Amino acid sequence: MNAAAKQPHNPSVSFEEYAERFRLFDAVPTATAMFKVEQDKEGKPSDFVPIYANRACHELFHAVFPMPIGRSFYQTHPTASRKLLKHCSRTALDGKPQKIEHYIPELRKYLQVSCYQALPGVCGCVFQDLTRQRKIERRASRSQHKLNVIIQHSIDYLFDFDLKTMMLTDTSNMLGRPTCLPQIGSLPYGLVKLGLMQESSVPAALAMVDKIKKGANVASCTIEFRSSVHTEFQWYSIALHACHSTDAPATSVIGYLKNINGIILRQKRLESLANKDSLTRIHNLRAGRTLVEEQLSPAQSPRQNTMFLFDMDNFKNINDLYGHYTGDEVLQKFATLLISVFRQTDIVYRMGGDEFIAFAPNAGGDYFLHRICHDILDMTSHLPSIDFPISVSIGVAVGSTPGATYEDYYKQADKALYSIKNRDKAAYAFSYF
Repeated sequence: MNAAAKQPHNPSVSFEEYAERFRLFDAVPTATAMFKVEQDKEGKPSDFVPIYANRACHELFHAVFPMPIGRSFYQTHPTASRKLLKHCSRTALDGKPQKIEHYIPELRKYLQVSCYQALPGVCGCVFQDLTRQRKIERRASRSQHKLNVIIQHSIDYLFDFDLKTMMLTDTSNMLGRPTCLPQIGSLPYGLVKLGLMQESSVPAALAMVDKIKKGANVASCTIEFRSSVHTEFQWYSIALHACHSTDAPATSVIGYLKNINGIILRQKRLESLANKDSLTRIHNLRAGRTLVEEQLSPAQSPRQNTMFLFDMDNFKNINDLYGHYTGDEVLQKFATLLISVFRQTDIVYRMGGDEFIAFAPNAGGDYFLHRICHDILDMTSHLPSIDFPISVSIGVAVGSTPGATYEDYYKQADKALYSIKNRDKAAYAFSYF
């Protein structure tokens, strides 16, 4: 290249001589060509004439733009882009080397063109095919764009987390969003101190961080969080992902926060519906039994508990005489009555049909129990908007035996109820164990 450039340019040099002069490029595997720039009467570049092209260059362009050695390029290819003329003429006339990237739609190729002055008025061009590289980059760019779209619609905050300093740094700007969170140290206590996380969420967050410290790749939990002290707490999912690298001395961790408040509230509503009796809207048997068994768990200290078993008297006659709609209304009003009589800490639920249960933890004493039963019997006989007699029988199991089970209380309450059901109505009986 330099040897050719040292020889003075002679307009009378034949193309055979040019070919001989640049023969050293024949075996070069990279497409290489020499262009002599033509100028109009005003001295402006008007065209260029290929005076040499090696084998690799002919192979690159032959399908669409065969190199017409000795003929003006744009006369032969009038539709070709003139972008290359602009850069070639600048290099050929001014001697300024350039490197440009040019997409040729006819070839469907991205080419990088390195321009240098081979001789005064002659531009040497080295063409490098970047098509495969650009396609890979475009696919990667599209994949990254898709990933960003997915992330933007699936998480609310992105952050870096330093396991060593316990520092959280908001990096949501990588998603095209403004960073809203201040730099937070000592996760999770820093969030609590700033009023951005409920203290009740600390144990779950600490357990999440501890899993990552112990080598887990992913850990997550649910917390009550807000981005500003001026907004209400909502349910968020927070997750940490460890990023291991052989060239980094420490594990880096990225994390995200996603608002799942709607999901949690829907789950709670569904759980509430699943635990409610569809007619009376109090706990159903499954939920009631679960709550009673929790009260009777070994973790609870020994104490006296009371179970009330209620059975509506002659309820079938009500359905037969007044219809099932009226029978349902009686059950609804009786359930409301029980809720009004018992404490908020007591467990009231419908067993099914016309039977109900109330469980009063840590409750005993004859005066209290008799008063409850008297109030319920009296109020049942005066249910609002019911103009026919209603009564209920009550079996009461009073237990103070450590380790007593749900079945123990139910059997004793049923025993007490059975003792009065066949001889009295609108009455109650006790069974102590």
